[in-house]
Amino acid sequence: GRDRGDLAARQLVFLLPEHLKDASKKKKKSSLLFVKLANPHSAV
Repeated sequence: GRDRGDLAARQLVFLLPEHLKDASKKKKKSSLLFVKLANPHSAV
């Protein structure tokens, strides 16, 4: 029900900053990889 949704949202808000901190370290590498995967014909 609604309570479970609220709990999940609170958990997400709590975990998101940690995820973003970790992601920012890997961002350049992963974004380059993503561009290669998304557009294999681009000369990246």
